[in-house]
Amino acid sequence: MKTNDSIDKVRGFRVKGLTYKAIGAELNISKQRVFQIIAAGKKRDASNNKWTAGLSSRNANLMEKLGIKDKETAIHAIHTRDIVPFKWPNFGVRSYHDLCSWLGTLPADPGLGRHCPHCGKTSKQ
Repeated sequence: MKTNDSIDKVRGFRVKGLTYKAIGAELNISKQRVFQIIAAGKKRDASNNKWTAGLSSRNANLMEKLGIKDKETAIHAIHTRDIVPFKWPNFGVRSYHDLCSWLGTLPADPGLGRHCPHCGKTSKQ
C-alpha cells in the first residue's frame, strides 16, 4: 500500500475514533506502523503548506539555505544573478532551469550552458 493511500485510510479510521491497535488490526499492520503513517501524514502536510511545495528538494533546500521566503524574492535573486548555476554544490544548470521554470520566470542568461570541468568548453542543454 502506498504511503499517501495509507495516510488517507488511517486518518479515516482515526476520524471514526479507532485506536492505533484497532487500525492496525483492520489494516493488518502493527500499531507502530500506524503511528509511523500518522507521522508521515503530518510531515507531508507540513511540506505541502510551505511556499516551496512542488519544488525539488534540492531547490527547496537552496531557498532555505539562502533565507528566501517567497517567490518574489526568489525571482529577484534570479534576475540580479544572486542565484546562478555552480555557485553551490549540486546546483547546476538543470537545477537552475528547473527553479526558473517553477518560478515562472526566464533565466537571467537563457543561453547558459554546462561547463566541462576538464576542458572548460560550454555545451548547450
